[in-house]
Amino acid sequence: MLGRWVGTKRKPGEHGPEVTKKFIDLCFADYKPSLDWPGVSFGWMQKWMGRNLQRAVNELKAEQQRAERNEGVDNTWF
Repeated sequence: MLGRWVGTKRKPGEHGPEVTKKFIDLCFADYKPSLDWPGVSFGWMQKWMGRNLQRAVNELKAEQQRAERNEGVDNTWF
């Protein structure tokens, strides 16, 4: 599953490592463990917390846009 998302040496993945890491981080931040379900797997995250994928993609795009916008800013002025 992770190979399909992240990619392998021979084949690129659907989302890449940055989006996958952000997705997993968002899922762990949202998940509240219980006695019946003390942990989660990546398959469970994909099925039940898929809404976090769009959040991860949007947050990474916003970070990239912010970095591009601030690329030519002179920090000595601030």
